[in-house]
Amino acid sequence: MAKRILWGLVIGIVAAVVTLGIGRLHPATLSVMQKISGAVFDPLGQIFLRMLFFVVIPLVFTSLASGVAQLGRLDRLGPLAGRTFLLFFLNMGIAVAIGLVMMNTVQPGHHLDEQARTELMQEYGSRAQQTIEREAAQPSMSFATLVEMFMPATCSALWPDPAGIRWATCCR
Repeated sequence: MAKRILWGLVIGIVAAVVTLGIGRLHPATLSVMQKISGAVFDPLGQIFLRMLFFVVIPLVFTSLASGVAQLGRLDRLGPLAGRTFLLFFLNMGIAVAIGLVMMNTVQPGHHLDEQARTELMQEYGSRAQQTIEREAAQPSMSFATLVEMFMPATCSALWPDPAGIRWATCCR
């Protein structure tokens, strides 16, 4: 299984390098490849991620519930929970520190030439502004927001409402 993942990674890198090389020689091809990527590969990636979450989240919950159930005595849960949270926050702190150091050291996008920066701003600037405005209009965190974040949208259509109405508004 690991070999397949590595082969997929290598094939993806080779395909990206070839596409960018062809794009330098023939920019119209790069534009077509961007459209194909947005129309075909982005939805496939979303399907893959949603299927992954569909499997991983119940698996993690089941593992945690099984681990607590196997403890037997609940008085042993306190130290275990403390160590678990300590390790989780320590791991999260290390990840944040690495991310901040890398962002401040590498400064991605800082070394782009002015033409590339202008092209990117023209292409993605309006989308970024729309996203900022949409996020500002969003209500604060709610249970529905948590469900949207952690449950695949396709999964909510499978559960009927007690009144017999499907949750069609949750599906995309």
